[in-house]
Amino acid sequence: MTRGENFTLVGGSQETHAVMQETAVKINEKLDERGKRLDDVSLRELRDICSEVRESIGYSEER
Repeated sequence: MTRGENFTLVGGSQETHAVMQETAVKINEKLDERGKRLDDVSLRELRDICSEVRESIGYSEER
């Protein structure tokens, strides 16, 4: 189990858990860059942030 700002991760393989942890941390970094909190962003903005993060970590659906 891993807890951080705006997230709690439970289970998953070691690789999956690590990817999700990195993703959650980077989402928080993007929110900080924008001067926003998770509660302040629209669903569209959150989707955009998630897309940016997926691109930055090289995540692909085929993993």
